[in-house]
Amino acid sequence: MFLSRAEDCMRGARELQDVVQGLGGKPETGGSMSGALHRGWVDVKSVVTNRSDHEILAEREKSEDVAKKRYHDALEKDLPLDVRSILERQYLGVLQNHDSVRDLRDQHAATRR
Repeated sequence: MFLSRAEDCMRGARELQDVVQGLGGKPETGGSMSGALHRGWVDVKSVVTNRSDHEILAEREKSEDVAKKRYHDALEKDLPLDVRSILERQYLGVLQNHDSVRDLRDQHAATRR
Protein backbone atom coordinates (compact mmCIF):
# COMPACT_ATOMS: atom_id res chain seq x y z
CA MET A 1 0.00 0.00 0.00
CA PHE A 2 2.73 2.47 0.97
CA LEU A 3 4.82 1.83 -2.13
CA SER A 4 1.74 2.37 -4.28
CA ARG A 5 1.09 5.68 -2.56
CA ALA A 6 4.73 6.74 -3.01
CA GLU A 7 4.37 6.02 -6.74
CA ASP A 8 1.20 8.14 -6.81
CA CYS A 9 3.14 10.98 -5.19
CA MET A 10 5.89 10.71 -7.79
CA ARG A 11 3.31 10.80 -10.61
CA GLY A 12 1.74 13.88 -9.03
CA ALA A 13 5.12 15.59 -8.76
CA ARG A 14 5.83 14.82 -12.42
CA GLU A 15 2.43 16.21 -13.38
CA LEU A 16 3.18 19.46 -11.56
CA GLN A 17 6.63 19.66 -13.12
CA ASP A 18 5.03 19.31 -16.56
CA VAL A 19 2.60 22.13 -15.74
CA VAL A 20 5.42 24.42 -14.63
CA GLN A 21 7.39 23.62 -17.76
CA GLY A 22 4.29 24.17 -19.92
CA LEU A 23 3.93 27.63 -18.39
CA GLY A 24 7.53 28.43 -19.35
CA GLY A 25 9.02 27.91 -15.92
CA LYS A 26 11.82 25.69 -14.74
CA PRO A 27 10.38 22.94 -12.54
CA GLU A 28 12.08 21.99 -9.33
CA THR A 29 13.44 18.49 -9.47
CA GLY A 30 14.39 18.03 -5.83
CA GLY A 31 11.58 18.78 -3.39
CA SER A 32 8.49 16.84 -4.33
CA MET A 33 10.28 14.01 -6.08
CA SER A 34 12.77 13.55 -3.28
CA GLY A 35 9.93 13.72 -0.76
CA ALA A 36 8.06 10.97 -2.57
CA LEU A 37 11.20 8.90 -2.82
CA HIS A 38 11.94 9.48 0.86
CA ARG A 39 8.46 8.31 1.84
CA GLY A 40 8.91 5.21 -0.30
CA TRP A 41 12.29 4.55 1.27
CA VAL A 42 10.90 4.97 4.79
CA ASP A 43 8.22 2.46 3.92
CA VAL A 44 10.73 -0.07 2.61
CA LYS A 45 13.20 0.54 5.44
CA SER A 46 10.49 0.05 8.03
CA VAL A 47 9.90 -3.46 6.76
CA VAL A 48 13.46 -4.52 7.52
CA THR A 49 14.01 -2.70 10.82
CA ASN A 50 12.71 -3.28 14.32
CA ARG A 51 10.34 -0.33 14.45
CA SER A 52 6.82 -0.97 15.64
CA ASP A 53 3.88 -0.64 13.28
CA HIS A 54 2.58 2.24 15.40
CA GLU A 55 5.89 4.13 15.10
CA ILE A 56 5.96 3.62 11.36
CA LEU A 57 2.38 4.81 10.94
CA ALA A 58 2.96 7.84 13.20
CA GLU A 59 5.96 8.85 11.10
CA ARG A 60 3.98 8.40 7.90
CA GLU A 61 1.19 10.58 9.27
CA LYS A 62 3.72 13.35 9.97
CA SER A 63 4.87 13.17 6.34
CA GLU A 64 1.28 13.40 5.18
CA ASP A 65 0.76 16.43 7.47
CA VAL A 66 3.61 18.19 5.66
CA ALA A 67 2.08 17.40 2.28
CA LYS A 68 -1.34 18.65 3.44
CA LYS A 69 0.16 21.95 4.57
CA ARG A 70 2.07 22.48 1.31
CA TYR A 71 -1.01 21.88 -0.80
CA HIS A 72 -3.16 24.04 1.47
CA ASP A 73 -0.64 26.88 1.25
CA ALA A 74 -0.44 26.57 -2.54
CA LEU A 75 -4.22 26.65 -2.86
CA GLU A 76 -4.31 29.91 -0.88
CA LYS A 77 -2.54 31.62 -3.79
CA ASP A 78 -4.08 33.18 -6.88
CA LEU A 79 -3.62 30.46 -9.50
CA PRO A 80 -4.75 29.89 -13.07
CA LEU A 81 -7.91 27.76 -13.09
CA ASP A 82 -6.26 24.78 -14.81
CA VAL A 83 -3.43 24.74 -12.26
CA ARG A 84 -5.88 25.13 -9.37
CA SER A 85 -7.88 22.20 -10.72
CA ILE A 86 -4.80 19.94 -10.73
CA LEU A 87 -3.79 21.03 -7.23
CA GLU A 88 -7.31 20.51 -5.87
CA ARG A 89 -7.46 17.02 -7.36
CA GLN A 90 -4.07 16.11 -5.95
CA TYR A 91 -4.95 17.67 -2.59
CA LEU A 92 -7.94 15.32 -2.32
CA GLY A 93 -5.52 12.42 -2.79
CA VAL A 94 -3.23 13.83 -0.11
CA LEU A 95 -6.17 14.10 2.29
CA GLN A 96 -7.18 10.52 1.54
CA ASN A 97 -3.61 9.31 2.09
CA HIS A 98 -3.41 11.17 5.38
CA ASP A 99 -6.73 9.86 6.63
CA SER A 100 -5.89 6.28 5.62
CA VAL A 101 -2.59 6.38 7.50
CA ARG A 102 -4.21 8.05 10.51
CA ASP A 103 -6.96 5.44 10.58
CA LEU A 104 -4.44 2.59 10.33
CA ARG A 105 -2.41 4.14 13.15
CA ASP A 106 -5.52 4.48 15.32
CA GLN A 107 -6.64 0.93 14.56
CA HIS A 108 -3.22 -0.39 15.46
CA ALA A 109 -3.15 1.61 18.69
CA ALA A 110 -6.57 0.22 19.64
CA THR A 111 -5.41 -3.36 19.16
CA ARG A 112 -2.36 -2.79 21.36
CA ARG A 113 -4.46 -1.88 24.40
